Amino acid sequence: MALQRKPVGENTVSQDLSGLGSGRDNFRVTVSRQESEPGYTLESKWRPPLEIDDKFRPYVKTFPATELPPYGEPISPQEMQEGRVYFALQFLDRDGLVPHLYPLIFLGNDLDGDSKSLRFFQYFDSYIAGVRYGRHREEDSACFEAYGQEEGKHIFDFESALKVLMRCALTRRDVADIDQRIRRLSDEAQS
Repeated sequence: MALQRKPVGENTVSQDLSGLGSGRDNFRVTVSRQESEPGYTLESKWRPPLEIDDKFRPYVKTFPATELPPYGEPISPQEMQEGRVYFALQFLDRDGLVPHLYPLIFLGNDLDGDSKSLRFFQYFDSYIAGVRYGRHREEDSACFEAYGQEEGKHIFDFESALKVLMRCALTRRDVADIDQRIRRLSDEAQS
């Protein structure tokens, strides 16, 4: 876990951070000390350096480091609250490279009076347009979804959905030919 400083050029210093928990052996930080390039530049083999105009610097937010589990953690039916926004997250391919995220409003349980174990959701866009369950027209019926207690494992609170998407983003970075791979999956599905 030793930090090694290596001269890279006359005006820059590279620090090898391998073994410091980054999980990447080729991670390095280059500090620029040239007058034409003041400040710090983060270089890595998997992400280009982030350059931000100084006028936007006060608005930059940094996401804290977090562990991303290899599985999604959907919200349990017991934790759901009526009227809250949740997010349905599904992948449109078997490799988990093409996420599909859409917001849902949790309306409650047993809204139809027939079954006590169904949870009812409504698409967010129809909800803000004023469509309401029980007062909707027949053509608005497609705005609603109902799930049993063991269904709906693709529904997350925002933070949990974000973790799944962040893991997907890291996986996509590691796939060299992502567009070709997605096209190939599409071709296979059509044949």
